[in-house]
Amino acid sequence: MAVEFTRFPTSKQAGDALFNELRKYLGEGTEYHVDEETESVAERTATSPYVVMLAGGSTPMQVYRRLAAEPPRRVHPAAHLMLSDDRYVPATDERSNYHHIRPLAHALGLPDERVVHVDADRPLPEAVSDFGGRIAGLAGRDAIFALAVLGIGGDGHTASLFSTAAVDASSPGQVLGDGQDPGVGTGTLLPVPQERLAVHTGVHGGVDRVSVGAAVLLSFRKVVFFATGEGKRDILYELSRRPENYPAGRILLHHPNATIWTDEAPRVR
Repeated sequence: MAVEFTRFPTSKQAGDALFNELRKYLGEGTEYHVDEETESVAERTATSPYVVMLAGGSTPMQVYRRLAAEPPRRVHPAAHLMLSDDRYVPATDERSNYHHIRPLAHALGLPDERVVHVDADRPLPEAVSDFGGRIAGLAGRDAIFALAVLGIGGDGHTASLFSTAAVDASSPGQVLGDGQDPGVGTGTLLPVPQERLAVHTGVHGGVDRVSVGAAVLLSFRKVVFFATGEGKRDILYELSRRPENYPAGRILLHHPNATIWTDEAPRVR
């Protein structure tokens, strides 16, 4: 199975497309972009938590800032934002993804209880457990896991899953074995122990990192890996050839609706 790419002529056009996609999922579409053929999902749309996941990083942050300045005219009445991961630093720290997401949440009119993030005011083990508990709590309220926007690091990591072992350990066991689990990509949280929903993945860049587990990423109905710029060319080339060797590739290979959005085709050697 090959990794799917969606190529845009320029990084600006890729950013415009992501901006429009987020507006559509968060409120512009009359059906909030729920699959019309899935009646059981459509019936839940108005009341069940409706989750859009956002990654950190400088590239998507430019889109989030634009979205905060130009929010949709109406916002899904049950919209929730979830961060894919964060550094274990105070919310006032410039390195905190939550610090940069809060203006968008405010512009969308979302109270803090509808922004699912790592609470760095808690001791680290408690913060990880709380993050996983909040995700489990959404599932317990029949949440729709709609759209996940993820990044790709130059080493192939995504969220704060820096190794294929971290991906495998936080996945439902059968999924990465054969990719046939029918629950993947349905918008309903895959049934895994709570400790796989949020994980401490160690110290990277001198800071502890906390991430959602792969099972959470695989639960979303649509996954967009947003990777633009010359600095991503080498890893995109590697993902086009040997995706199974990289954390991002593992997710791409086992999700039926996951795509890399980039601003030009992967480098050919």
